[in-house]
Amino acid sequence: MSAPQHPRTFNLRAEIDQTLAVAATLTHSQPAEALALAQQARQRAHAIAYHAGEARACLQAGRAGFAVPDGEDAHPACLDAAALADALGDRLLWSEAIHLAAETHYGLGRYQQAEAHWLALLERGLADGPALARLLGYLGMAKLYFMLVAPEPTAAMLDKAKRALPQVDRLDICFGLHINIAAHHYRCGNDDAAGAELAEAEALLPRLGFCEFEPELYYYRGYLLKRQGRLVAARRQFERSLSLNGSAHNHWGKVVNLVALGETCLALAEPHAADHYLRRALDGAVQLGSPYLEAECHAALARASADVGYTHGEFAHWQRHFALMTRLEQRDNAADRADAIAQLRARIDAIETA
Repeated sequence: MSAPQHPRTFNLRAEIDQTLAVAATLTHSQPAEALALAQQARQRAHAIAYHAGEARACLQAGRAGFAVPDGEDAHPACLDAAALADALGDRLLWSEAIHLAAETHYGLGRYQQAEAHWLALLERGLADGPALARLLGYLGMAKLYFMLVAPEPTAAMLDKAKRALPQVDRLDICFGLHINIAAHHYRCGNDDAAGAELAEAEALLPRLGFCEFEPELYYYRGYLLKRQGRLVAARRQFERSLSLNGSAHNHWGKVVNLVALGETCLALAEPHAADHYLRRALDGAVQLGSPYLEAECHAALARASADVGYTHGEFAHWQRHFALMTRLEQRDNAADRADAIAQLRARIDAIETA
C-alpha cells in the first residue's frame, strides 16, 4: 500500500496573476485569446474575493476588447475595472481604466461620451492626484480639440499634459504623449518640432521592449519625409509601420498605413501598387465604420484610376468621395465646431478653477 500523499498546496492568486501576464502578452496579437484568459482570471478572482486581481482582469479584458475593430466589449469591462479600483483605492488602475473607456468611445466617434470620461480624469487629477490622471485628462482634452481642428487649445492641453510627465513612471504613456505632440506639430507644419518629439519617443524604445504605439513613430516619420519629397525613404517608413501593425490587431493603424502607402505609390508613379494598397485600405475603413477614411480612400483610388486611364473607375470613386464629404460637412459644420470648442473650454475652465 502506497504512502499517503501530502495535499498539494495550490496558490490560486499566483495562477490568476500568471494568467493575466500571459493575456497581456497576447493582447495585440491574439486579442480573442487574451480576452478569454482575462475573463477566466476575472471569474476565479471573484470566486476567491481577490479584488485586486479581479480589477486587473477587468482592465485586461478592456484592453483585449479594445484591440478588435468595433471595441464594443471594451467599455463595460473598463467601467467594471474602474469601479473595483475605486473601491480598492487604486487610483492608478482607476485612471487607466477611465482613459481606456474614453479611448473606446473616441475610436468609435462618440466624442461626447469620451469627453465625459476625460473630464472625470482631469477633475480627479487636479483635485487630489494622481499625476497620471491629470496627464491622461489633459491628453484627452488635446485629442478632442485635435478633432475639432483647434490648434491653439490643442497645443495648450498637450503642454499641460507634458508638465505631468516627471511625476508619471510609465514609459509607454510617455512615448504615446511624444507621438501625440509630434502629430500636432506635423499638422501645424512644424516639421522640426515634430521630428524632435519623434526622436524623444524613439530614445525610449530600448527601455520599453514592446510598445503598442511604436508603429506610429514610423508612420509620422514617413509623412515628414514625404512632405520633404523623400518618397522612397517615406515608403520604407510606412512599410515598417505597416509590418508592425500587421502583427498586431491595430485595425485603425493598418488602414491609415495602407492609405499612406497608396498615396506614396501614386507620387512615385506606381498606380498599380497604389490601387492594391488603397483597396485594402477601403475594405478596412468600411469595416471600421469611418466615413472620413472611406472618403480618403476613394479620392486616392480615383487618382490611381486616372493614372491608368480607367475613366469609369475614376468617376465612380470621385462620386463616392464627394457624397461622403457632403455627409461629413453636414454633420460637422463650422458653426457647430465653434460652439463645441467654446463649450469644451468652459468645462475645462470650471474644473481648473474649482
